[in-house]
Parts: sequence; structure tokens; C-alpha cells
Amino acid sequence: MKNIQSKSKKIILILILSFVAFFPILTIIMTVPGMGIESLTFINSVEKQIKRIMPKNKFVFDPNHPLYEEMMENVIKPSFKADALSTINFEDSHEKEEFYLKYSNYSEEWYKKHWAEKVKNKEQIDLYDIGLNFIEFDKSVAEEFQSFGFVNTGIQWMFKSGGLKEIFSKNTYEMSLRQQTILDQSDYDDQMKYSGPGLNGIKIKHSVGTKIVNNKVWFLNTQIDSIKFALKLTNPFMDKTLSKDQNIRYVTVNDLKWPNFTSTLVFLRFSAVVIFFNIVIIPGGIGLFLILRKKWNK
Repeated sequence: MKNIQSKSKKIILILILSFVAFFPILTIIMTVPGMGIESLTFINSVEKQIKRIMPKNKFVFDPNHPLYEEMMENVIKPSFKADALSTINFEDSHEKEEFYLKYSNYSEEWYKKHWAEKVKNKEQIDLYDIGLNFIEFDKSVAEEFQSFGFVNTGIQWMFKSGGLKEIFSKNTYEMSLRQQTILDQSDYDDQMKYSGPGLNGIKIKHSVGTKIVNNKVWFLNTQIDSIKFALKLTNPFMDKTLSKDQNIRYVTVNDLKWPNFTSTLVFLRFSAVVIFFNIVIIPGGIGLFLILRKKWNK
């Protein structure tokens, strides 16, 4: 009987220590995903479409073509600006006033940093690389102007200055809901007002803002139109055998991953609360272990 009691006490002590050791690990694991994981799966689906639309080494700008610089400066460069500005809700005067100039300047600096020198040096530039650079640009814009949480893990967000306040902010939830909302693509496209494609690229006149899936479908399809326009006007690419009638399938909402930012945000909020129970669980568990061990060893 004493042996049974002794074994039971040992099991209880082991369970207490195991719980104290496991609970912090569990709570940390719970905070890792966050909205950044949802963004990552969405980004991967966008990257897959970019690789389909503009495969590596297929659409490479010919630096000896007379329209080489014009294509880069007047078509590609404005595309970065259009990409950013298309995420602004022009019907919200405050949002437009706050971000229009910031996004315009940021896209200018991005192009200057990543592509201006290559154009100056007359390098062969692959649309594939530009497409992937658009992804990096979008991530940078999201982190710089929208929310750090969209492109980073939950635990990184939590321990960033002001991170917890942002996680529990009503505005963050509302922004997440707007981002994940999906409209009928034709309705979204009808509300987007822009000029192009053409020798002056895509220029945004009016946008209903980011519904992230709809917006990216629209943007990718404008890039398909731009490729078709360039080929019909004059083939500016290294491969002179490219057909003027490229059959590139347009992107649909079903081609992209539909992120669920609000669910992951709610779970992160719950996890953030739970993680602070470690302040009680760890010392309390260790204290209970020491008390019971001392009591049972008498």
C-alpha cells in the first residue's frame, strides 16, 4: 500500500513539473502563427500565379530595344505606384489624404533602389524578377504603413513596441475584416477606375481599396494585359519568337488563397492573454512542487 502511495506521489510531482515545463512552451507556440502565417499562404499563392504568368527567362527585356528605357520608366515604374495606390479607398477622403502621397513617394524610392541602376546599366531585366519584387514591395508597404502583424509572426508582433496595443485594437480587427472580404470580381473590377495598359503604364483614378484577394486578382490581370499590349505594340523582349497573341489565362479569386485574418487575430488575442498566465503558473507550480515534495518526504 505504501509503495502504491509513494508511486502516486511521484507521478503527481512529475505531472506538476511536466505541466510547469510544458505550459510556457505551449503558450509560446500558440502565439507564433498570427496573421503573418495567413499572409504567407496568400503570398505563396500569388507567387505561384506570377510564375505561371511570367515564367523565368520568358519575358526578358532587351536592353538594345529602342523602347527599353521607356518600358521600364513609363510602364514598370508606374506599376509599383499603381499597385500601392490601388489599395487606397478613394471614397474615404481621410485615407486618401493620409496615404496617397506616402505611397507615391514610397513606390518611387522602391523603384529607384531596386531597378533604376539596372536600367541605367542597360541590364537584361526579367519580368519574372520584377513580379517577385512586387511581392516584396507589397510586404514592405504592409509593414511600413498598415500593420506589422500582416507580414510577421504573432510572437514577433507581440514583443514589438506597441504590438500588444495594436493586437487588441478595434481598428486592427476592422482592417483585417476589410482585407479578407471578397467581392464578386467583376463588381470589384467595375469599381476600379484607371488608365492603361499603354506606354504610360497603369494609372489609378479611383479605387475601392484593398479587398486583398480581389485587389491582387485585378493587379495580376492588369499585368497580363500589359504583357499583351507590349507584344502587340512591339516585342521588347529578348525572345523575338514570342507570339503577339500570347494565351495567358487570367487569374480568378479561386486561384488565390483566401486569408482569414480575423480568426487568426482572435486566436492571437486569446494566446496573448494565456501567455501571461505563465507569471502565475511557473512560480505557483514550482512552489507547489517544493511544498508537496517536502511534505511527502517527511
